[in-house]
Amino acid sequence: MKKLINISLLLVLVTLSNIASAQYDPIRSQYMFTPMVLNPAYAGLHDMASANLSWRGQWLGLFNDSDNRGDFRFGGAPIATTLNFHTSLPVEKMGAGLTVVRQSYGVNTDMDMNLAWSYRLEMGENKLQFGLLGNLRHVAIDYTKLNQKNPGEDPVFNQNGGRTTDSKPNFGAGMMYTTPTYFFGLSVPRLLKYDIDDGTGAENTLTYGQIFYGTAGYVFDLANEMKFKPSTLVRVSPGSAVNFDLNGEVLFNEVLWLGLSFRSNAVRWVPNATVVMAQFQINDFLKAGYSADFSLVGNLGRAGGWVGTHEILVNMNFALFDEHAVQTIYF
Repeated sequence: MKKLINISLLLVLVTLSNIASAQYDPIRSQYMFTPMVLNPAYAGLHDMASANLSWRGQWLGLFNDSDNRGDFRFGGAPIATTLNFHTSLPVEKMGAGLTVVRQSYGVNTDMDMNLAWSYRLEMGENKLQFGLLGNLRHVAIDYTKLNQKNPGEDPVFNQNGGRTTDSKPNFGAGMMYTTPTYFFGLSVPRLLKYDIDDGTGAENTLTYGQIFYGTAGYVFDLANEMKFKPSTLVRVSPGSAVNFDLNGEVLFNEVLWLGLSFRSNAVRWVPNATVVMAQFQINDFLKAGYSADFSLVGNLGRAGGWVGTHEILVNMNFALFDEHAVQTIYF
């Protein structure tokens, strides 16, 4: 019975994703420390190279593998792993970057590869940077992972051996304006809307739509070697509601960031989730961060047992070319 409930919840998630005209894209909590995952214009913004690795497990404990069959890692809960690298180039005012994302949720596994290029206009200490993004998404769906009562007998889930794959190219764009104390940016990492056959019938498709992002933030100097950075992120998906994050992080002695975020409900624009996070500067080159999301409303907020969303981030900044120098950055 518990397994049936888990599978039902997974199917509801897929249905809701289709209603919103966009399949599941990972929501990140520590994007303010890795802006390039949302905006290609950030590639090479600073004259150094940066490598980031993050892991996010969403709603862990909600989808549990009660009979220990091992059908899904973490019971089919959404899991996203992201590897990101970007750098300024020896060619003046240009930057480039690569992002690889693997996300799994239920029977779906998506792989994204993004190549970014940026060009910078400098106005004294201020920078206006433009970015272009090329994307390739590979989608694999494996219905054999479902706990079917009579495996192989359901024609809906067992066409082509119960497995289907497809790949689609796309492209995106973005811009960022930065000063020593504030920034704002606009981006659309996926400009083209497309459908992918889900393998269950000729008219059944998964729809991947556009998502537009707007970001802004400011860094205030406080007393006792502290800085305060409020920021916001707005997400817009055509055919779906707008939602946004309100963030605040405090930096202590250039070593420790502590932050708090509130994510809106996409329907009513009220707080839907809160995020607590911390990032520690281990040495001049290496940082490590952790965040936890907590649902404030709905069934997730009232769910029994342990339901948590956790994100781990490791960041390394280093000199790749002669023109590079590792530097302290706030955004």
